Amino acid sequence: AAYVVPKYLNYNKAEEAYKDGRIDDAVELYKKAGWMKDAETKVNGGVYYEYAASLAEEGNYIDAAASYEKVIALETVADEYKDAADKIKECYYNNASDKMEAKEYAAAKELFLKSEYSDYSDKANECLIKQAEAYLADKKFEDAIKTYGEVDSKYKDCTKKIDSAYTKWGSSLYKSKDYKGAVEKYEQVTKKDVTDKINKAKAAYVKDHKDRSDETTMSYLCDLRYADYGSAEDDYTKLIGWTVESFVNDKLDDYKNKKTSADSSKTIYVHTMYLNENDASMSLKGYVIYSDGTKSNDITFGEVKDRYTTWMSIDPSSAIKGDATLYVYDDTDKLVEKFTFTIK
Repeated sequence: AAYVVPKYLNYNKAEEAYKDGRIDDAVELYKKAGWMKDAETKVNGGVYYEYAASLAEEGNYIDAAASYEKVIALETVADEYKDAADKIKECYYNNASDKMEAKEYAAAKELFLKSEYSDYSDKANECLIKQAEAYLADKKFEDAIKTYGEVDSKYKDCTKKIDSAYTKWGSSLYKSKDYKGAVEKYEQVTKKDVTDKINKAKAAYVKDHKDRSDETTMSYLCDLRYADYGSAEDDYTKLIGWTVESFVNDKLDDYKNKKTSADSSKTIYVHTMYLNENDASMSLKGYVIYSDGTKSNDITFGEVKDRYTTWMSIDPSSAIKGDATLYVYDDTDKLVEKFTFTIK
């Protein structure tokens, strides 16, 4: 009796401790119970495992995972509890699912990734998309675009969604009369043609900023007049006082063959023709920015008066394929001409 009764009492005390949620105390008491009933199995993972299972059933997945961790930490674990590692993953996955349902997408994504359970990767990407959509609904465009960009392209190509976000951002800025900002966002769209929106925003900016010294106004006017948009040509002529036209071809003295693209296998001539009936003159300088951002050397054209044609040449060895842009400034550093052409 002196040997058996204390073990029996410790076992009962351990059971009471377990019911009260004092799990660590229960483990110590089961140890003292020794061979009594299933005390040894409970010490070797059973207590923590059973408690974890009950917590998981209640939906308390994080505490359940912590209890399963204690099973794994034991040096000796009963065979029936060796799936504790998988149970931990399942707990994180289930907790992530709850977070996702509660629209706590950031937390849900991290828990799915932590779980590495079932279709966790797809679920994490789904969280990113839902989070991006929530940002978009709140007009947090930058956050939405950044989050769409984090989605694994193997799960879903979000290019169209990103384009849509940039378009909505541009439209929002346009409504608030930030036309320059609208243009910048519209120009980020890669798949959808939003040229009309870009031109409309540029024209709106020009209307509000008809200032010869405003380089953005002059840049937009140059773009619009080559797009033959609205009254851009007349507005440009009124501001600068000149009629200006640029084009490219492969002949130094060819002013009739006016192209917007040129072959990189030949010398490219970038021509600009000036006309002014008021006997005014300008001293000009220009350069070309290539598609990779490289800038050509500055070229000074000297005094341009009445009718005049300037030109720049691009040697095949330095021609970088893609869109290139000619910039011409007067001697007060005001933009006179901007012309974009393609090097093939």
